[in-house]
Amino acid sequence: MFVVGEGEVAVIDPGPDDPSHLAALRAALAGETVTHILVTHTHRDHSPAAAALKLWTGAKTYGFGPHGGEKGENTIAVEEGGDTAFVPDVVLRDGDVVEGPGFRIEGIHTPRPSLNHMCLRAA
Repeated sequence: MFVVGEGEVAVIDPGPDDPSHLAALRAALAGETVTHILVTHTHRDHSPAAAALKLWTGAKTYGFGPHGGEKGENTIAVEEGGDTAFVPDVVLRDGDVVEGPGFRIEGIHTPRPSLNHMCLRAA
């Protein structure tokens, strides 16, 4: 998890949906107002806590899209271990910018290690 900004913040990759992690997440964000939840990709250690964080804060989620399921050779699914429940409120595409008080972040689509992977850089 990364927190960007101060006072009104964006949370990047809130992490797993695990009770101890969620408690630590809540404690780490005490005193902050979460305005954006950005997900770089939907592996289980990156995105599942986004649902709880959205419930707590009302902030929208941002990401490339749901977990991929591309078929490889012999029609075997090549993308496993994903958070198939995550669907962003706001879809980010290559070059899209997310802005908030004190931050401006550009999404760069980099489809590995997952098909919906986004790198985020300060813009």
